[in-house]
Amino acid sequence: GRNGYRGSQDTIFVERSLDGGSSWVTTAEMPGNTRSLVFDPVLPGRVYLGAYLINAFYVSSDGGVSFVQRAHSSLRGIKTIAPDPSGIWLADAGGLYRSVDAGVSLKQVLPGRMNSVLVDPRDSRHVVAVGQNSVFVSFDGSSFVEVPDVSSEQLSAIAAGRDGTLYLGSIAFSGSSKGVLRSVNGGRSWTVFGGPAVERGVEALLVSTDGRTLYAGTVSGSVHRRSLG
Repeated sequence: GRNGYRGSQDTIFVERSLDGGSSWVTTAEMPGNTRSLVFDPVLPGRVYLGAYLINAFYVSSDGGVSFVQRAHSSLRGIKTIAPDPSGIWLADAGGLYRSVDAGVSLKQVLPGRMNSVLVDPRDSRHVVAVGQNSVFVSFDGSSFVEVPDVSSEQLSAIAAGRDGTLYLGSIAFSGSSKGVLRSVNGGRSWTVFGGPAVERGVEALLVSTDGRTLYAGTVSGSVHRRSLG
């Protein structure tokens, strides 16, 4: 998903590449601004696209060629969509939401601004939601326990290693950020892992498919990597 404009309107352009990224073709466009595009783990043709400047998100059943809008007045801006075999979790500026019918209906699970949500790829009952300064952890896919005051900085993205280690980005609004935090117990506690020594901090995280490298995208627009062994 690429953010741009159609005239003066904020527009999401969905693009697809069939040659490993050498060339891209726009397959769909719709109003809004996106920060999340994910595939359903059970139905490969289903794609979820979060929207940030409208009270809605989008669902495709044909691999991203066309999308249906799911409008909900309670939504304030989706940061992340995390699918699991039973449904989807939405980290929204208005709270954490759950849908088990591809977004036709939503249930608020947690109030307050949520910046990210992750479903453990090894156990879909293990869900971690990221608030402004706290983390919320569930081990049964329904009830959450707050881990308060994880950082005085604003928390951002979360990623999981192949061994279950969790990595959490943080953003400072003045000076240098702590960069990345790490949890080795499913999110119950966190320690500073370090990270790019840059102003403001980390906005995006990704663990490579082989589990050996952590990539961190910063607020300033740079990308850093760190070996995980």
